[in-house]
Amino acid sequence: MLNHFDTDIEITSDDLRQTRDYIHDLSGIHFTLGQITSRRHRLQQRIADLQMTAFRDYFYHLKYDTTEREGTQLMSILADSATQFFADSAVFEALRQTILPRIVADKDAARRSRTLRIWSAGCATGEEAYSLAMVVHDILRDRQDLTIEIIATDISTDALAAASLGEYSASAVDTLPEAYRQAFFVASDGDFRISEELRAMVKFSQHNLNDPDKVRLIRHIDAIVCCNVMTDWSDNARRRLVRGFHRVLLPGGYLLLSSSESLRGISRAFHPVAVGKSLVYRRTPLAIRSEVITSVEHVVGTAEAPIDQPVATTEPATTSVTGRAMNLLKGVNGASSESDWEHADWGLRR
Repeated sequence: MLNHFDTDIEITSDDLRQTRDYIHDLSGIHFTLGQITSRRHRLQQRIADLQMTAFRDYFYHLKYDTTEREGTQLMSILADSATQFFADSAVFEALRQTILPRIVADKDAARRSRTLRIWSAGCATGEEAYSLAMVVHDILRDRQDLTIEIIATDISTDALAAASLGEYSASAVDTLPEAYRQAFFVASDGDFRISEELRAMVKFSQHNLNDPDKVRLIRHIDAIVCCNVMTDWSDNARRRLVRGFHRVLLPGGYLLLSSSESLRGISRAFHPVAVGKSLVYRRTPLAIRSEVITSVEHVVGTAEAPIDQPVATTEPATTSVTGRAMNLLKGVNGASSESDWEHADWGLRR
């Protein structure tokens, strides 16, 4: 039987570098040596839990596990997946006020598919996915002609188990509007459980965003929400994922990142759109020159606002959303060259 002394397993700096490199290859997450060192005790505990006594034995088990189950388990242990409902309020306000009404209006006008598909990419313990479900239910509950699909994926099986269970502490739901707590949660032994109606709107699945083959399996998406997932990723891993997002989005589809993230220096295949206080990215067949970007879509306030209102490029950069959009566009032009798929998508020809 193991005791607390068994967790005092020697792990050298070289061992930590090996672990860091393995995690990067598996998930795209790039831990600094300092970050992985601060998680040394978690790694020691995992090795002890498997009743191993040496790092080399564990790493052999990790590296040659063809199912990658131990890799995803290690990710669950090392990653910090703390999240909350409506974590980035500007993103959800953009969805509520403009993006979802616009997507549905476009489907109505074009008589397109009656299915609305939203992807919560990197959903952690489910708060983001259920927040999406609340917003969709709130504004589209009378649209019985629409089929709503919210796909929620994460690499961590532990996080997905918690998300599927749908039980949250009182403190976790305390910041939600009272109307939402009443409509979408059921009190359960001091905690709160997601209602069956809301749970039925979300489909959870284990998924590695760093695997292009897995990403392309999810198709025909109207909007992707991927907040704070790529923060610790290397630039190459970000580019690879964003290419995958571009492929799976329908024309005109939206990619929403957190307010602290952007595609600057990562991709030129998306068109920045200012929506209220949020800057989102749209897949749209807009032809641009690679040297000079001449317009920015500017959407404000409500779903009725024009979606193609141009913004003059001579306008001085400011701290406003439009100013930020222009600065980002200027930065994108100076980014390193991208692969041919982006040029093909945008038709960069005179």
